[in-house]
Amino acid sequence: MEFENQKNNNTTSKNKKKDFNEFFEKHVINIKKKINDSCADDDSEDENCQFFGQNGKKSKKKHMVFLILISFLILISAFVLISINEMYSCFKSNGNDRMIDIPYGSSAKKIAYILNENQIIDYPWLFSTYISINGIKDLKYGTFNLNTSMSYDEIINILSENSNNVNQDKFVISEGSDMFKLCSFNENQKLVNSEDIVRELNSKDNYSKYSFAKKISEFELSKAYYPMEGFCAMSTFYIDSRSDAKSIANNILKKTDEILSELYDDINNSEMSLWEIMTVASIIESETSNETEMKNISSVLHNRYKNDSYKSLQCDPTKKYSLKIKQDMEKNHNVDNNKVDSYNTYKCFGLPAGPICNPSVNAIKAAIYPNKTDYYYFCANINTKEIFYARDYEQHKQNLIKSGVSN
Repeated sequence: MEFENQKNNNTTSKNKKKDFNEFFEKHVINIKKKINDSCADDDSEDENCQFFGQNGKKSKKKHMVFLILISFLILISAFVLISINEMYSCFKSNGNDRMIDIPYGSSAKKIAYILNENQIIDYPWLFSTYISINGIKDLKYGTFNLNTSMSYDEIINILSENSNNVNQDKFVISEGSDMFKLCSFNENQKLVNSEDIVRELNSKDNYSKYSFAKKISEFELSKAYYPMEGFCAMSTFYIDSRSDAKSIANNILKKTDEILSELYDDINNSEMSLWEIMTVASIIESETSNETEMKNISSVLHNRYKNDSYKSLQCDPTKKYSLKIKQDMEKNHNVDNNKVDSYNTYKCFGLPAGPICNPSVNAIKAAIYPNKTDYYYFCANINTKEIFYARDYEQHKQNLIKSGVSN
């Protein structure tokens, strides 16, 4: 039955082209007939031509040119109508769904012929021309569900989005996520294991070739549990049968490089290194997603960091992250307490050993440009998320009562 349907569809496509060719042939024959009839009229009216002189001959020539012009315009009009119907699907009836496989590296011309072979379009050259005129260059590869009645724009919209690829998985990096969460990311892991991706992300062979990594010292990297913690761009990355952990990791690091490259001027205005900024930004991201509050929290971290009277930042998210490190080490029965404590700002002085999550661009900017305040403490109401700031410990204790953290 499937073979018969394919055979019928091929026959339909051939009939369309046959009808189109017959349409042109018919009008060409009509043009020839009218010209011959006109010539026959010339012979029968020779005497009249002689009587009327040169004016009569000129009139007949104009008549022939007029007939040719009209026929030519009819052909052009027919061509335009057929092209419009092909591109915009004005008169196409309900079509059939087709699963189309676009091989990796296919050119626009190759894609056009694949679509033609599957009866999605009738004229590959027209599709290629349409793509070229509109400057479309980013058609994806993979498997897509298309319909034979779709317009060119509908086809292009589907082929332009990775999310429309039916044979793929997703690897999602959200704001505030960390390497431990990425390792345990179990959704849609049919093609590539997320633990393999995390391993490749933290491989020096991969991250060292990107410009942002060149701004981080070997000493800073050596302190980190995961060197690329905090340096994974927030986005959805698509995985198909051609993907492997290394290529996915490099796509993530490349995206990070693009995002950070736009912030280098801002980073250079800061007194901190890129590593320190990303560390502060990750703490901010872990504390709040509110853009307005981010700069106030940043001010608290900066004020404490610069004041020798407050040697410990004492941020709860860093304590939680250090526990994750300890639990991960326990799996291998090799716990390094110094490494664990280096992330716990209740036990270490100043900033933790490195970022504790992937910060958003807003958090990074807040780390670079904190509000100017004299706050040294903050706490948040767990239920309402309202944040309370304090200049000294006595005021902070009152805020803890107001926030419901302490009774």
